[in-house]
Amino acid sequence: MARVRGYACITTLGDTCTTWSRLLQGESGIRGRQGRVEGYDSLEALLLAAVMQAVQGIDLPPDCGVVVGSSRHYQGAWEEDKWVLPAHLSQVVVQHLGLGGATIALACACATGNWAIIRGLQLLDACGAVVVACADRCLTPLSLAGLQQMGVLADRCHPFSRERRGMVLAEGAAALVLTREGRGVEILGWGCTNDAYHVSSPDPTGAAMAKAIEQALGRSGITPAQVDVISPHATGTIYNDRVEAAVLSRLFPQRPWVCPSKGATGHSLGAAALIEAVLCVLILQEQKIFPAVGVLTPEYDLNLPRQGQSISAQIALNLSFGFGGQNTAVVFRKSE
Repeated sequence: MARVRGYACITTLGDTCTTWSRLLQGESGIRGRQGRVEGYDSLEALLLAAVMQAVQGIDLPPDCGVVVGSSRHYQGAWEEDKWVLPAHLSQVVVQHLGLGGATIALACACATGNWAIIRGLQLLDACGAVVVACADRCLTPLSLAGLQQMGVLADRCHPFSRERRGMVLAEGAAALVLTREGRGVEILGWGCTNDAYHVSSPDPTGAAMAKAIEQALGRSGITPAQVDVISPHATGTIYNDRVEAAVLSRLFPQRPWVCPSKGATGHSLGAAALIEAVLCVLILQEQKIFPAVGVLTPEYDLNLPRQGQSISAQIALNLSFGFGGQNTAVVFRKSE
């Protein structure tokens, strides 16, 4: 059984504690059309800040594995003709922590965060612990121009709302420490599939998306009825929200809580799913959910919280989908 021994996130709302507190109050860290994280002068600094918070007080074994993910990596530097290898980001973490275990560098678009968890779980078979970390500073001219040309950027993120027009890009970072021993929220299982449909649009049938969720539940040994809270991908784009909402309505007729966070934090691409994994951990530990910031006129029959409140929850499901048709799901359970 894998457990989350340590965790941290840095979002447009602040560090872990500040993000959680402001989320419960229904606040947003988005300013204008972008979500910036202040106080970090580089991608490495942002990532290491999350990593060092997550590992604090944990005695990592020398063979501790490391999985580092990012969607855009050093694209900002590349646009300025400063060439840095993408894998340099994982090298920075390994050297800073002085670890000698297996190291993996990932780039899986917006599904990177969940994929980093999945690869971390696989590494646990060979390592005593695994540090999983993701970061993105995606507010670069090319990223903004490209997504604007695709018509998926908006002034505000309105997940699952009739008013939704697109996503809001944001910076962010997160980290988890995974172990087999000790206490902490458990990770029960995962699923991953591909639509094999289109480079940027989800398959309208949602078949592969549903399959990833069913895989995760199957590996976890639970039924859809046992899921209490879902952290959806919920980018606020026209097509993704439509397909995702249909899949959730079909698979979960008992209407568990659906808690989108990108209306408050923005969409940090490769870091988004790992930030949302941290939020799943906090939901289960604190037994609270935050309001669905940005939801104005709900378009779908989903159980979206309109205010922060206490709940009783044992199982949380984290969903993340990415360009290229990627679908991922990870199941968390409250620790005994």
